[in-house]
Amino acid sequence: MAKASDDAGSFQGTRRAGKAATQEAILVAATGLFMERGYEGTTVADVAERAGVSRATVFWHFSDKGGLFREAFVRLLTPFRDS
Repeated sequence: MAKASDDAGSFQGTRRAGKAATQEAILVAATGLFMERGYEGTTVADVAERAGVSRATVFWHFSDKGGLFREAFVRLLTPFRDS
């Protein structure tokens, strides 16, 4: 018989994976939009729509549009920095 703590651990692992997948979807959407439209031409609502999440979800993962842009930019440059 499974212990309650085992169930809680499994739930936390699933929750972390879901959070990571959501954050990844937001970053992929944001990166594409920033590249297509630039910073000024991209809204958080645009990012949310492309990622398939709400604006509130975007703000849950990233404090503001500037923070989202910085993270997208860092991820875009990572392959060049690591080589």
